[in-house]
Amino acid sequence: MVWGRVSKTPLLHKSLLTLFIGALLPLSAQSAEAQLSIEKASVTEANVGASSLDFSVVRSGDTASSIVVPYSISPDTATPDVDYDSKPGFVRIPAGLIQGVIRVPVLGDTTEEPDERLKVKLGKPAAFNPAIEFNSAPAYAAGGRPTAVTSGDFNGDGREDIAVSISIDGNIAVLLADSDGGFAAPALYPAGIDLRGITRADFNGDGKVDLAVANQIQDTVSVLINDGSGHFGAPVAYPVGSRPSWVSSSDLNGDGKSDLVVANILSNSISVLWGNGVGGFSAPLNLSGGFAPYFVTAADLNGDGKLDLLASGSGITALLGDGVGGFSPAVSSIGDARRAALADFNGDGIPDIATSAPDGDRITIRLGSGSGSFVESSQLLFVNSVSSIQAADFDGDGDIDLAASVGGVIALFIGDNTGGFSVGDRYLAGAAVSGMTLANFDSDGNLDIVASDTKSRAVSVLRGNDEGRFSAALDFRVGRGVAAGDFDRDGKQDIAVIRGGNVEIRMGEGQGRFGNPTSFLGGRPENPSPNSIRSVDLDADGKLDLVLTNNVGNYVSILFGKANGTFQKAITYSVGETPIDSATADFNDDGFQDLIVANVDSNFVSILYGNGNRGFDAAVDQRVGSSPLSVVTADFNRDGKMDFAVANTNVDRVSVFLGDGNGGFGTAKRYAMTFPGSIAVSDIENDGNLDLVVGGVDNLAVLFGDGVGNFSAPVSVPVGLAAEAGRYSIGNIAVSDFNGDGNDDIAATLVLVSDDSAVVVAMMSGDGKGGFSPEANIAAGTGFGLIAVADFDGNGSPDITVSGGALLLNSPQFTASLLKTTAVGTIVDNDEAPDSSPDDFSFESKTGVALKKWIVARNQTLTGFNSPAAISVSGGEYRLSTNGVWSEWTSASGVMQPVQKVQVRVRAATTPETTTQTTLTVGGVSGNFSVTTAP
Repeated sequence: MVWGRVSKTPLLHKSLLTLFIGALLPLSAQSAEAQLSIEKASVTEANVGASSLDFSVVRSGDTASSIVVPYSISPDTATPDVDYDSKPGFVRIPAGLIQGVIRVPVLGDTTEEPDERLKVKLGKPAAFNPAIEFNSAPAYAAGGRPTAVTSGDFNGDGREDIAVSISIDGNIAVLLADSDGGFAAPALYPAGIDLRGITRADFNGDGKVDLAVANQIQDTVSVLINDGSGHFGAPVAYPVGSRPSWVSSSDLNGDGKSDLVVANILSNSISVLWGNGVGGFSAPLNLSGGFAPYFVTAADLNGDGKLDLLASGSGITALLGDGVGGFSPAVSSIGDARRAALADFNGDGIPDIATSAPDGDRITIRLGSGSGSFVESSQLLFVNSVSSIQAADFDGDGDIDLAASVGGVIALFIGDNTGGFSVGDRYLAGAAVSGMTLANFDSDGNLDIVASDTKSRAVSVLRGNDEGRFSAALDFRVGRGVAAGDFDRDGKQDIAVIRGGNVEIRMGEGQGRFGNPTSFLGGRPENPSPNSIRSVDLDADGKLDLVLTNNVGNYVSILFGKANGTFQKAITYSVGETPIDSATADFNDDGFQDLIVANVDSNFVSILYGNGNRGFDAAVDQRVGSSPLSVVTADFNRDGKMDFAVANTNVDRVSVFLGDGNGGFGTAKRYAMTFPGSIAVSDIENDGNLDLVVGGVDNLAVLFGDGVGNFSAPVSVPVGLAAEAGRYSIGNIAVSDFNGDGNDDIAATLVLVSDDSAVVVAMMSGDGKGGFSPEANIAAGTGFGLIAVADFDGNGSPDITVSGGALLLNSPQFTASLLKTTAVGTIVDNDEAPDSSPDDFSFESKTGVALKKWIVARNQTLTGFNSPAAISVSGGEYRLSTNGVWSEWTSASGVMQPVQKVQVRVRAATTPETTTQTTLTVGGVSGNFSVTTAP
């Protein structure tokens, strides 16, 4: 998995959030049927190291989809983690193939023992399809500036449709449901000026659902009669109070006809319009509604079987009804409560109310007394700037829950039927949610949420399941930067997040959920300023470490990982001006990871060579040209030596440097591209040659490699947005096989040129031949749009988390079945007599080295011996490694264990073109390492 880094290219001024809505369409999932079986396996155990038991998983039936199957390993007579590695995992069978292989590492020993057995069991398989599908909420264009939304079966086909009030255009947008679970393009019906609250009911008694909407500028309510096919007639306006904001409908006087009740902000009143049963309404009965009522509804507040009125605004106002159209004087309480939802939160049969101010920081729960008044509960739900509230039983436990919209997020609060709530999940639903409506839109028996969005001019559909979760991107605000990895080695992916001067570690719990954060200082105590983060095993001890660049003070921090997922205190190294990205590789072929850092305000990268003992030498400057913004490493010319590439953002080019294996690099190869920022590496064409994927301003492109270190000119990749200058910049790139077809796909964050830097994740599916097709654009919050990719929910498919935005869970369809679920693996014992003489070995010579310098050969793992062996050296020095920890250099004789690695070094001659040599002898077998100085 590869990803790049954030683009620092300045954003332009034009607001463009609305431009991507046409591409936010639901993705269809095609089912695939396949049958899977696992076959038994056996392997002869080695004396040292690890071999593997290879279990074949074979499918029959459909082969069009890629299949991913989880598996677990259990002991029979073998001992877990002594005889074999017991970690569970996944096996993938690519589309078009019929077989995959599960490789279980078998740990060798020299103990003579009977053959041993273990079992591998397959879990529930997932069938991936070519369409890329994440847990995003599909959005449908509505036009104008949506302010409120309602739903109903407008055309009598048994499916719930959507109606949206549009404030700017004065239209009602009606979106009829289709047979595929989506919605048709909106039909627009003029209804007034500055439309606000909207409701639906059968106003003329014909059994068809009609609409009423508040016109805030005209001080009227418009009624539109449905003809039964989902088409609505011309609006008929009825006068109400001043600045109507909300409208609801009920039979308030018990005559069997729907009436209207309206909240009027400016006149501090509630208007009641009596329905005549044929679509008409009376002149308004204006009642006191407290101060600035925003919301109004009808309910039986005092348990007498008659509907009362409840209004909320700058306080809560109750008017008790007599059942025939009369209402008692208002009973009011203070407190800003313009957003409200009414339901029985504590199970006593009396309506309660949840309220919030649009600029407040909490939702207040008020419990009904049964007399029309409310008592404030001690329960406060802390959430800022609520724009709407809905109450319903989302998780099917019989208790009423809450959904509150905050900006572009819908936050759930799970009720306990005592008036208490716990914090639930948060979902991305757009940019600025203005209203919500609840219904079972997909006919699965579970409540769904439709949210109107004033900024995106659309409605989003969040489809619920029977667990109370929704098919929408989880709101996951993870700070300035993010990296993923299994830090505690429990088989679940964790995340590391930059938060201020710290790095927060949140352990994965599976199913896309994470525990509470643990913080570690991300830099020097006097100036911690991390701005990028990367997880990598720097010291080859099997534990992931963290590398952070710090732009204040110009240094990198390294936090070495521990087995329990915690980290040691940061070790820091000075680098160039404004470090912003990092990568790792073994540039000098000594067997140790080196670190390369891009310094955006310098004309060089900093290279820190690893010394094998959890340390790095002082940084060496490598000139690369102006403004290196991101860096990647790979062997571009397939010569076995590591190379690197940088994006020189301010001079419009990508630069490639080929390594010589001794820590040096050739002349740069330059490729023109406008404002390159994020950069990633992958074999896009499946030809064995590595390619570069680069993002810039208004452009995502691939530079195709030829395998000898050259690249093509950039070839643009469509991202699903119109290519008009200034619309977006690429924030970050991730390359992975998201749809399981065996070809690499691209996920790119598009930072839209808008006031709040809205981020959209553009998904492009690859065809394996260098071509890409835009699949979807998924709203993912705001910010820089940095990406980390990992399997966060444990279903075998790559998921995405975006800094400052969303957790996008890849959602394959579970459609394959199992014929044979379990197979036995046999470890055949084949231990030999003790042998302290290794196989023949040698060290690759090096030429062109510097005078007088110690030159290190690449470390070796010697084979062919199974017991301790005498070791000695002449003409140089050696050292041994145990579990990644190296001893000191020495020329003294000693003992080498079969599990150890060995490394030699020799000092170069003091004269040019002179060869020096050292000889290492292990168990009587000798190998030479020679170096020749440069001319």
